[in-house]
Amino acid sequence: MVIKTQINKIKSQLNSPFSTPDFLDVKYIPSLNGWRAVAILMVIFGHFMLTLDKRGIIHTVLKLVTVGSLGVKIFFVLSGFLITTLLIKEKIKYDKINLKNFFIRRALRIIPVLYIYLIVIFFVNHFFSLDLVISNFIGPLLYINNFNFLSGTWITGHTWSLAVEEQFYIIWPFIFKYFKQSLLICLIIIFIIPFLKIVQYRNPQIENYILAPFFVPASSIFFGALGSLLCFNPHTSSKIIIAKNFNFIAFVFAVLIIYSIYYFSVKGLYGKLFLPIGNILTDISICYMILFSILKKNHFIYRILNSKIFFQIGLVSYSLYIWQQLFIIPKGDYITLERYIYFPFNLILVFGFGFLSFYLFEKPFLKLKEKFSTR
Repeated sequence: MVIKTQINKIKSQLNSPFSTPDFLDVKYIPSLNGWRAVAILMVIFGHFMLTLDKRGIIHTVLKLVTVGSLGVKIFFVLSGFLITTLLIKEKIKYDKINLKNFFIRRALRIIPVLYIYLIVIFFVNHFFSLDLVISNFIGPLLYINNFNFLSGTWITGHTWSLAVEEQFYIIWPFIFKYFKQSLLICLIIIFIIPFLKIVQYRNPQIENYILAPFFVPASSIFFGALGSLLCFNPHTSSKIIIAKNFNFIAFVFAVLIIYSIYYFSVKGLYGKLFLPIGNILTDISICYMILFSILKKNHFIYRILNSKIFFQIGLVSYSLYIWQQLFIIPKGDYITLERYIYFPFNLILVFGFGFLSFYLFEKPFLKLKEKFSTR
């Protein structure tokens, strides 16, 4: 009876009406663009490492400090946190969620830059004889490149992460709008994913049927969503998300946890332990680091992430992510392109195309998004 009472109390607290905490009651949430900059630099230099001689000093240094897949994880956590924050704020302000406008805004944010990239790749394939086939374009066009239904190739391979995000955008707003216990549902999904990952590992032939190519990487997005839900829940926010609970020692410890897990993963150590919980520990650590950087306004981490250069790189991070795959190519993948794209010209092209893409193509669509905000 006592246990049942406690469970009902916890459920009641989890379902409490949303309340906006002071640090999120702003139009622009600080540090998020800085984290986008960190994420995209990890991806760019993680891929750039593949173009270098493994015996070289630059490759050795980059291998120690850069993990491309960690950059994608940071993007995922940020995405889940920000999208859920926007949904909650819309719910608080208007007492409703306009799904039509939500999907239009997401489409304007994601589709235009990707599609112009695919058009460019189509012509690059023709003139440089890259031997791309139609299936290399269908997966990215339909946002299903995370599943292995179609053949893949490096030059469009990065679109798997866009597919995971788009699939999250399709299901999460409906859960949030039509289910009052969205926080509990988010927790259940996060709890199930480690078991799904074990099944995927043991039976890779059925991974598509159990939707593992979505749910396993999307665990980071759901953790970001969970972080936002906890921030807006008055009970958890008042007990957990307060500045005095965040300190730099714990921040450093979170960094060490993340890099230890990736080190053990690369070395093939403690696989039975980290297969189910490695992602969970990494995602919790990333969430902690993001909240630390938002709350601790007097800390040097905050100042770095909100500096002009980090803000600017984060601002154009989506365009950079899309275009870097064309100019940073592993040795031997596309011989006809390698003679034209080499260091440092490849990095110059990445940042050049990224910034041009943002200001000439992406930014006009971002302005158009404002017309579809809920009134």
